[in-house]
Amino acid sequence: METKELKITIPEGYEIDRVNSTFEKIIFKKIDTKPRSWEEYCKTHKGDFYYITSDSNISGLGFDPGINPLDVNTGKNILPSEELAEAFLAMMQLMSLRQAWIGDWVPDWTDLKMVKWNIIHWQDVFCIDSSCLESNALSFPTRKIAEDFKNCFSDLLKIAKPLI
Repeated sequence: METKELKITIPEGYEIDRVNSTFEKIIFKKIDTKPRSWEEYCKTHKGDFYYITSDSNISGLGFDPGINPLDVNTGKNILPSEELAEAFLAMMQLMSLRQAWIGDWVPDWTDLKMVKWNIIHWQDVFCIDSSCLESNALSFPTRKIAEDFKNCFSDLLKIAKPLI
C-alpha cells in the first residue's frame, strides 16, 4: 500500500489551532506569550528597564540579551518604559500631596452614603467625578478640594496620566 506524507512548517511564533483545524485545513494561531507569573516575566522579558533612583531621578538599564537583569526578588522596582517611571514618580508625589490636603479623612468604599470626589481621566481631560463605590487613588472628601487639587497640580497629573 502506497502512502504519502505531507510535512507542515509551522511559522515562527505560531502553533496549530487544534480546535479550529481539520484534516483538510490547518489553521495557525499566534502563541500566547503573556507571562502568567512574576517569575515567568522575570525570566522572559526582553527590553530596556527604568527605575527611580534614591535621588528621585529616572535611570535606564540597557538590556544585554545574554544577561537578564530582572531578579525575582530585587527587580520589583523596575519598569518597562521611561514614561511609566516618570508617571509613577509623579503619582507618588500626588499621593503625598493628597494626604497633606485631606488629613485624617479616609474614604470608606463600603459606605454607600459616603460620597467621594475623584479626579479621573476621561477622554483626555481630567475631570471631577463623584462616586460612592468605585475606588480611586485620587479621592477627596469634597468637590471643592478635588477641584482645587486638580487645578493646583495639573502639571503632575499630566505626567501621571498613564496611571489615572
